[in-house]
Amino acid sequence: RDWSCANELSGCPWEFDGCERIRDVLERIWCPLAAEELHEALELLKLHVQTVRVARVTLRRQKQDCFGIVYGVSGGHDFFGGAPLEHDVSLEFSHEAVFDSLSKDQRGLNV
Repeated sequence: RDWSCANELSGCPWEFDGCERIRDVLERIWCPLAAEELHEALELLKLHVQTVRVARVTLRRQKQDCFGIVYGVSGGHDFFGGAPLEHDVSLEFSHEAVFDSLSKDQRGLNV
């Protein structure tokens, strides 16, 4: 559903009351994650995201719904993000960490 209808999804972890533009929506989603390391990513999203939708997935084996955000960017492409994590998972986002995680064969590929 479009972000403006997210309040219709019971259990949705995001509230967009008072948001008028996509920029407001992105700030509402990302503000709790206001770590300095993510500031650049948020600014890039503000430049390129054209639509924001909220997705709810119901899995048969779980009693709780899962939620995600679908970002629509120029060119008709979509990408998604999950609901906020309750615990810090200490992820490393540096280029070195990504490079180190690749196999020797993958390192030779241009991405």
